[in-house]
Amino acid sequence: MAAYARAARGELAEARAHVQAALSGAQSFGVAGAFQFARAAAAALAQAEDDASGLVRAAGLHRDAPELGIFPIGPIQAEALLVSDRLDDADAVLSAYEQKAAAVGRRSVQVYAARVRVALEAARGELDAARAAFESGLAHAAGLGRPLELGRLQLAFGDALARFKQRREARAVLTDAAATFASIGARQFLARAQRRLEAIGGPRGRVAPEGGLSAQESAVAGLVASGLTNKQVAARLFVSAKTVEYHLANVYAKLGVSSRTQLAARLAGGQREQPSPERPEPRERAPKRD
Repeated sequence: MAAYARAARGELAEARAHVQAALSGAQSFGVAGAFQFARAAAAALAQAEDDASGLVRAAGLHRDAPELGIFPIGPIQAEALLVSDRLDDADAVLSAYEQKAAAVGRRSVQVYAARVRVALEAARGELDAARAAFESGLAHAAGLGRPLELGRLQLAFGDALARFKQRREARAVLTDAAATFASIGARQFLARAQRRLEAIGGPRGRVAPEGGLSAQESAVAGLVASGLTNKQVAARLFVSAKTVEYHLANVYAKLGVSSRTQLAARLAGGQREQPSPERPEPRERAPKRD
């Protein structure tokens, strides 16, 4: 979707032109699919601009039941209800959509829905539920190739942590979000992540070099290399073992290693954030679970 990419890059005038074209086309054709396309385009622009009223308008462009189609209309509706402070209604819409997505294994939609779920549970004051949604979203995002949605998921959870005064973890997660956005040129969302970091008293976020480790990955890698188990690392960083597994898988891929022993040797060699110049050995299917 042109509006989705242009809005994320900060090309807002171009994105608005695409949204207007989509709206004009929908009005001309008068079919449900065209309206869904227009709604998704308008929502993408509103989300990039952090425009709550624009998101509400986008969600109301065509009042049909949220089906599991090409565009995540259900989560868009749920997010619009959330920003309108209609939390129970948002939960009802989102829960129905989550069930549909899970039934057919639509991972991309599950990542999108997880981001909205994180924000919803945070608004309810439920940090544990927000964390569970974040970890579920990370699992669905692994290997999916949707970095923008991954970054937005990280940003949402960073916001949730900041809401609950978990500043240390929030800084780590928001720094990861900034690195994710920087890696794809999503300037609009990168600026937002950097503003969030400044708001909680942290730096704007050191973005790792291409192929390097993010702040959270670097922390996980260092602790694993020191001999800690995944559970011990999780306790040290105040995250779950599943989150450690996710970051460790990324570390293995970036550094071209396939075991904890190789990781320790790589870091001991002073190449902590450099990709391997040699052909990596065959990797394990997943980092060793504790």
